[in-house]
Amino acid sequence: MRRFLIGGTLILILASVFQLSRLTAGWHFVVPADAGELVYATTFNAIVSDWEQDQGQLSSQVVDNALRLNVDLQNDGLYSAVEHHFSEFDMRVDTRAVAGNEDNGYGVVFRQQDRENYYMFHISSNGFYRVTRVVDGATRTLSTWVPSPLINQGFDVINQIRVVGDEDQFQFFINDALVELCIPDSTDALSTVGLNGECLEGQWTDTLTDDSIGFGRLGVTVVTDGMPAGPVVEFDNVLVYGTPLSLQE
Repeated sequence: MRRFLIGGTLILILASVFQLSRLTAGWHFVVPADAGELVYATTFNAIVSDWEQDQGQLSSQVVDNALRLNVDLQNDGLYSAVEHHFSEFDMRVDTRAVAGNEDNGYGVVFRQQDRENYYMFHISSNGFYRVTRVVDGATRTLSTWVPSPLINQGFDVINQIRVVGDEDQFQFFINDALVELCIPDSTDALSTVGLNGECLEGQWTDTLTDDSIGFGRLGVTVVTDGMPAGPVVEFDNVLVYGTPLSLQE
């Protein structure tokens, strides 16, 4: 009888541990940060173990003291993210396109929870930027491609990208300048920028409000959706601060 009780107790303990492991499988530690506090930095000058790296037609590798991403497929893309999770953040990264076609897209992935839930901010080597969101695998353009003289066009030139996230609000910077977004009037609309710079079927704003994803990883990304294959982009000097006390007005 005693052996039966001990065996039954062990089975209950193991069952509880199994259920707990299933419950906590999706839990992540979110890095806490005070406003303006530097919480993460890397220059890719040494062995980097906390960033995803892959080989093949979609590759992300540390090469010549930079994280180099290459997308050798059309209508595809990849990202490389640091293993840490953040809620509020102020991320800056230096970018440099080194090969491919100037009609490209590269930048920052943020609040990345898995392969089907994240945001992206892209610029292109021919002078445009946009914001997209992926939720449950469905991609939506939150701000269409916008032309900007702030972007240093061409190859082998550096553009610093900065993304700030504070709860459900986000702001985006290119080379230290806050950029405006062309946000659609409704979830069913798709905004465009007119020939005279007007935001058609949308409104200009310098702050995106979206509460779809509350936290996640930060990283870098390159895409070729609707663009030629073969962009090669290097990323360096990643800095992550705690969010400022308030977003820039």
